[in-house]
Amino acid sequence: MEKLTKEERVLRIINRQDVDYLPSQISLTDRSKYKEIAERLNLDSEDEIDNYLENHFHYSFTLQDKPVLFREVKEEMDRLEKLGFCKPDWENNVVYDSWGFGIKVGTGTFFIEFHPLQGKTTEHIAKFMPPYIPREALFTKDIKRAIDLYNPPDINMKGNFSEWEYDVKNNTDNLMLWPVGYFGNYERTYGIMGFPEFMMGLAAYPETVGKLLDKVVEYKVQFAEKIVEYGFKMGHHGDDFGT
Repeated sequence: MEKLTKEERVLRIINRQDVDYLPSQISLTDRSKYKEIAERLNLDSEDEIDNYLENHFHYSFTLQDKPVLFREVKEEMDRLEKLGFCKPDWENNVVYDSWGFGIKVGTGTFFIEFHPLQGKTTEHIAKFMPPYIPREALFTKDIKRAIDLYNPPDINMKGNFSEWEYDVKNNTDNLMLWPVGYFGNYERTYGIMGFPEFMMGLAAYPETVGKLLDKVVEYKVQFAEKIVEYGFKMGHHGDDFGT
C-alpha cells in the first residue's frame, strides 16, 4: 500500500478501510510539561514531539476552552487574560475561565476549585468573574434563581476562533485537525453548579437543572455548527459520559 498521510490514515480508519498501520496519539493533560519533555528527549523544541511520537492529531482550540487545559502555562494564561478569555488569580493559584470555573493550578491534575453557582462566591472571587455573569447569580443561595440568571459565554466573542482559523489555513504536517470539544454538556453543567448539587438536583429539581443543561447544550450546538463552517473533517465532543 502506498504510504498514507496521517490525515488520510485516520479518515480511512473512520471509513473502515485498510491502512498501512494504525494511527495513534499520545498527549499530556498538563501542557506545561512539553518543554521539559522535549529537553529530556534531546529535541530542538516541543514542536517536534508529535513527530517523535508519531502522533496523528493536531488539537485545535477555541480560546474559551484553552484555560482549562493550559492553566499551568502562565505565559499563555497571561496572553488570554489580555484578550478577555480568562482571569488568573496567581496569588491563590487559581485560573478563572469564560464559564466562571475556578481551576486549581499546581495540583498535577485537573481540579475545579470554584463553581460559580454553588453559592460560595466571595467579593474577592467576584472580581475574577466574567462581566456577563450577573452578581445576583453568583451570590444568591437560590439555585433556581441562579440558573435563571446565569449566562454562558458568547461563542462569537472576537478572537475565540483565531486558532481554528490559523490551523485550518496552515496545518502543513498532514495531521488530522481535531477541533477540541472537551467539557461537554455534563461536565460543563456540574462545573457551573458543583458536582453534589448537580447530582442531587437531577433527583430533586430536574426541570431546574435541565434549564442549565439547555444553556450548555445550546452553546455546544453552536460549537458543532462552527466545526462545519470552518471545514474541519472531523468533530469532537466530550467527555466522561459514564461517571
